[in-house]
Parts: sequence; structure tokens; C-alpha cells
Amino acid sequence: MANNLNTKHYEVDTAGIVTDQVVCIDRISWKNATTAGHTVRIVSGTGTFIWEHFAPGSVANVSEPLGLMCQGITVSTLNSGKLYILLR
Repeated sequence: MANNLNTKHYEVDTAGIVTDQVVCIDRISWKNATTAGHTVRIVSGTGTFIWEHFAPGSVANVSEPLGLMCQGITVSTLNSGKLYILLR
């Protein structure tokens, strides 16, 4: 699969740089993590921590509002599942 970064609702299934632009993250959702202990970690383009979550079990799903402006988004860890980043 490949990341879909063409809209204000980014769909990410591969770790790496999502954008280097200044953005305002409205909500982050992580869907279908497959294994307990799998991790997703997001940092800004400057390496500042933005968000992290650990799957408590198989087929874990989480969605949280964020309301954070940052310079760039990098998904540094995405062990499984798909990450959805909704921008304002």
C-alpha cells in the first residue's frame, strides 16, 4: 500500500515524512493495529514529540482530538494498521 497525502485527511500506512509544511492537526486516528504492543509514534519535522500510542491487543483502534499546530509531520514508528491525520 501507499500513503495518501492528497487531501486534508492524510492516510498513512508507512512510516516516514508525511509533510514538511506548517499544519494544524485536528484529530489523529489509528485503526486496525494487529498485535498487542505495536506502536505508532509521530514527531514534528523538527523532531518534537506530537503523539504516541501502544496497541493494547489485536485489532486495536484509537481516535483522539489534538488541536496542535506544528512544523511538519513525520511518522517515526508505525508497526501495523493505518494512521489517519485530519487537518484543520
